[in-house]
Amino acid sequence: MQQSLAEVKDTVPKAAATEAEMRAIETSATEPPKMVVTTTTSDDLNGTVLCEDEMLVRIPSLGKSITLELTQSEYEIEPMFSGASWAGSVLWAAASVLCEHCLLNSSVPVADTSVLELGCGLGIPGMVCSLLGAREVALTEQPQLVPLLEKNLLKNASVFAADELATRAPPAALALSWGTAEAEAFLEARGGKRFDTILICDCVFEPLYGDSWKLLCETLVVLADSSTNVLIASERRSEDCIPEFQATLEVHFDLETVWNSYEEADLPSLLKSSHVQGQKKPLRIISAKRR
Repeated sequence: MQQSLAEVKDTVPKAAATEAEMRAIETSATEPPKMVVTTTTSDDLNGTVLCEDEMLVRIPSLGKSITLELTQSEYEIEPMFSGASWAGSVLWAAASVLCEHCLLNSSVPVADTSVLELGCGLGIPGMVCSLLGAREVALTEQPQLVPLLEKNLLKNASVFAADELATRAPPAALALSWGTAEAEAFLEARGGKRFDTILICDCVFEPLYGDSWKLLCETLVVLADSSTNVLIASERRSEDCIPEFQATLEVHFDLETVWNSYEEADLPSLLKSSHVQGQKKPLRIISAKRR
């Protein structure tokens, strides 16, 4: 029996960024999206979507596409729904805008750099960095999500290998749980070599992830130094604890807003309606520099 990650979507909020949604989050309605995401589905005889089978991520400017398989066996998928791990199996809007407004518009150059994505889920921002010429990309997740990452990296091996730069390595999927000890062990295994850029997309939402954001802060303190460029993309939701997360980060980091989809005065009303499909999502990208 094969099951898709979307088969439980009656109990999961709508998350995958479709082509229409991608256009809705553009800063200018007259500009075409830099990344277009579509999915293929399996439907019943009445046309009702039973599951999402595959996701296609097209990057017109590069003339390249990434194809992500979403279908797994029931034995593979079961551990992912024991807690909040399912959230790493979809493309969230925060990951889309990070690609659109930081990576694919060249405001954050990643060519010939090393990139680490924490809590990467499907790993699309990190994969985009690889296509943009990053010499090393590490996609890190909870152990139960690594097999899906590995499967999709293998599926797209030819896409990542199509590079004239012999020094560029294909993206790697690695297990990394957050916390000081875990981050220190991860860094030690790399010989103490830090990454040039760290990406984080929609990893703070206390109703779903609990206070794991505290461990994320600990991880960043270990893995980032003053030369590391940390980019954090978030979708604001009610009681998400993002203000507390940012306040904790500011003990060691200087934070700066890179891109915003909303005005601060509009945030209260947006938080009330952002869960409704089709409504504007309050999205923000900040940079964090270690002092």
